[in-house]
Amino acid sequence: LEKYSKDLICTTACGSGIIGSLLNNRKIEEASNVAKRLKDIFGTNLALEIQPNNLKRQATPYNDYLDQTFVNHQLIQMSKKFDIKIIPATNAHYLNKEDSQAHDCLLAISSLQPIESQTRLRYSDAEFYVKSREEIVSFFSRLYGEKQAEEWCDNTIEFSEMCENPEWIDPGY
Repeated sequence: LEKYSKDLICTTACGSGIIGSLLNNRKIEEASNVAKRLKDIFGTNLALEIQPNNLKRQATPYNDYLDQTFVNHQLIQMSKKFDIKIIPATNAHYLNKEDSQAHDCLLAISSLQPIESQTRLRYSDAEFYVKSREEIVSFFSRLYGEKQAEEWCDNTIEFSEMCENPEWIDPGY
């Protein structure tokens, strides 16, 4: 990563990402070390990714323990400690909120279990769709204030604009 990091951006992914997994396993110091290492490699092109959902699930044969609220809080603390920008990103498994039930049905099919099964992978609510800026700001404003939530959304736009290079865009797609 060090050798090829020039002009690359790095975001840390959801609660199952490299830092989120460590945090969920309560390896706070190790997660902090990874954040510091990524900051050393990517500098200002690194962003810690928080998610606007309250996903909390215990480990099952189909998934690891995950507590997104805890991960978000820890990432925000790391952001302050290492001067790393925060970007909120939706953990989108389907496009629209009303697609939640169809997604749950697909999860049941893929796990070869009935939809009523309590041991299969499932998402507990209809919060894993592509959210609008207003929805993201509303979610994070409750805990961190509207000004902070707006700033984080602006960071997301800043990072997305780093990816926009008109020479890469093929109008056919």
